Amino acid sequence: MTSSQVPAPKDDPEDADPGLARARTSLAWTRTAISFLAVGAAILKTDVPAGAIVIAASLGIWGLRQFFPRSRTAANRPAR
Repeated sequence: MTSSQVPAPKDDPEDADPGLARARTSLAWTRTAISFLAVGAAILKTDVPAGAIVIAASLGIWGLRQFFPRSRTAANRPAR
């Protein structure tokens, strides 16, 4: 295969597979919520009000991600 037969790489890697970026973002939000939950549980053992606040924050983080499953810019992209 010569170099003239090799297709040129795309400028934006997300154009090749736009689903991967969304999946990574979703996983990052989930990991963040789990981390807050673990820290809140650890704090809960020593300081109940502070631990409850951190646990509530973790549920808020997870809930926001579930409430907004796709960003507005993703909705504006043309379908393939």
